Amino acid sequence: CADSLQPVRIAPLSGPTNKISPTTPLVLSGIDIPAGDSVRLRWEGWRIHTNLSRCGSAQVEQALDFTPGGGLLLSVSDAANLVIDTGELGAASTFRLRLTAAADVATSSAELLIQINTIPQGGTVSVSPRNGTSMRTAFNVSAPGWMDADPPITYHFSYLLQGRSVQMNDASTRSSAAVATAGTAATGTAATTARRQRIMSAQVSL
Repeated sequence: CADSLQPVRIAPLSGPTNKISPTTPLVLSGIDIPAGDSVRLRWEGWRIHTNLSRCGSAQVEQALDFTPGGGLLLSVSDAANLVIDTGELGAASTFRLRLTAAADVATSSAELLIQINTIPQGGTVSVSPRNGTSMRTAFNVSAPGWMDADPPITYHFSYLLQGRSVQMNDASTRSSAAVATAGTAATGTAATTARRQRIMSAQVSL
């Protein structure tokens, strides 16, 4: 049919959900783009709010500024690939993104819902003992009480050695680690599977 285009699609995101990290740029790719010099592409986006009132709740959409000076894009909005600076979107928000291909009077579009992941909450980090001897005392770092909507939480522990971070453990779901440190501080990091992190630290004396 002369007035129709091949349906475009947005490549699915990796992972089981469409929750994304606010610390890593989001790259979206349009696929099955119709061929031809006359095909024009346009990306659009909206932030979805839920407004609460005494009469109930309603979803409200606010258009995202995808202009070159809008501060959200690390790419242009009229190409097959779109790169968004997720740090500018804001945490715990839901967004609707649309790719439209147009040629003469025919159009084809695809949409994708994404959500910015939240950081782990409610936990602490501590080091025991509080004093010890470098390379002799085994310091135990623990980070109890952390919770997240997307378990499991993975933990990374490190210490500082002459201003350089030295990792104590591989990424693990265990919330504690031990090391005979040569540094002057111990740091615990709790990270969700979607890579949103909260970094906490505790000091020890050597």
